[in-house]
Amino acid sequence: MGTNQYTIRSGQNDHLKTSDLIACDSNLGEKTVRRAAEFCKNLELICENAGIQRQDILLGNIDATVTDVNNLAAFDEPEFHKRAIDKVLNKKYT
Repeated sequence: MGTNQYTIRSGQNDHLKTSDLIACDSNLGEKTVRRAAEFCKNLELICENAGIQRQDILLGNIDATVTDVNNLAAFDEPEFHKRAIDKVLNKKYT
C-alpha cells in the first residue's frame, strides 16, 4: 500500500515534526498548525505585556483580529503593546 503526506511511518529515521503530527491528527494542513502556534505565541506576549487575559481577545471583548495580534507582536516593545490595547479599550468604551 502506498503512502501519502498523512501516513505516519515508524522507525528511527522517520521522525515527523510535531506540527505534522498535530496536522494529521486534526485533519488540518501543517502550515495551518504552524500559523496557529505563531498566533498563540504572539497572543501570550501581548496579553502578558498589556496585562489582559487571553479570553478578552479570543471571546471578542477586545476587538483584535489574528492579523492585528500578529502585527502588534512584531513590535517588540512591551509598553507599545499596553498603549495599543489601552487605545482599543478606550475606543470601545467611549
